[in-house]
Amino acid sequence: MSQLEGHRDDMLERTLSRQKVKESEECGVVRRLVEDVANGGRMVLIDDLVSADFREHAGPPGLPSDREVLKQALASRRLFGKGSDYLISTLTKQDGLVVLALAERDQGSEAICPEEHKIRVVEGKISEHWGTKPLFSDPQP
Repeated sequence: MSQLEGHRDDMLERTLSRQKVKESEECGVVRRLVEDVANGGRMVLIDDLVSADFREHAGPPGLPSDREVLKQALASRRLFGKGSDYLISTLTKQDGLVVLALAERDQGSEAICPEEHKIRVVEGKISEHWGTKPLFSDPQP
């Protein structure tokens, strides 16, 4: 192996290593939103985890889709929730987005309501969210 090839391989290895760290950090931001904010009620972390120009692409038509609405939704879930937590089943990076599969679980029971989210993380903060897609549905009678 020539010195140039060895240098090129080292550069590629360092680049791949940096990409893996970045992917891990982006998934970590999403994990903290689920575990610390949605499950743990630490609402003060939202500004640290979600960008000021956050956009929700799955909200009801006619409602704002910014970070303040996300704060209100998570706060009302904690206030009026029925004692449930989210369980993360998959958290990975795919096509530039963090893909999150989770299920809502009532405390003391089996997991219910599995869903999938796609989330863009930019500069260490959640900047966009696309829909919740049920991973399976009950057959209609």
